[in-house]
Amino acid sequence: MAITTFWVKQEKSIIRINLNGHWQYEDLMRAIRDLNDDIKKLPAPVHVVFEFDAGRRVPRSILSMLAYALQQLPDNVGTVTIVTNGNMLIDAIMRVADRLHPFISRQLELAPNYDAAYKRVATLPLAA
Repeated sequence: MAITTFWVKQEKSIIRINLNGHWQYEDLMRAIRDLNDDIKKLPAPVHVVFEFDAGRRVPRSILSMLAYALQQLPDNVGTVTIVTNGNMLIDAIMRVADRLHPFISRQLELAPNYDAAYKRVATLPLAA
């Protein structure tokens, strides 16, 4: 599996999901399932950062995969930020997703790199 997840802050307010190399839908859903129990236990908003690598390879049906994965996140998830890392394909797909999938109730933001994403997320309400 080429998906890694970890808490950015010790108080568990930001979760970073790195999507590197070759990964499939099942890998993404396993990562989401594994995180959901931890996220549900937290009272404050948890912000999620999905970070794609700069490579151009993404699984087929990435748009529907991400739409479904976002729907599986618990209610106490605050923002969801997608880090494109210069991957123009992911950037374009996420812009289309934002327009075509209005049923995704979560606030979806794009960031060019992790530093920009962290800077934005760190200004939001976090767990104390």
